[in-house]
Amino acid sequence: MHGHVVHIGAMKLEQYMANHQLTDEEMSVKLGNKSRSTISRYRRGEVIPPPDVIREIQSLTGSAVQFDDWFEVMS
Repeated sequence: MHGHVVHIGAMKLEQYMANHQLTDEEMSVKLGNKSRSTISRYRRGEVIPPPDVIREIQSLTGSAVQFDDWFEVMS
């Protein structure tokens, strides 16, 4: 049986968006018009954003979601 791996970056992004009442669509616009489904996949931890997008997320969130968070996991 495999455990579900959760990326800390995804957890923090989801929490940040909830705290600031941001939808996937609003976050996609803030990140330069990424698709809403792409933001959703980042938030759910299905996809790790590329390094340039991780840096954009870190800047946009005031470092609430840090670059290294995307490479830490909880199981």
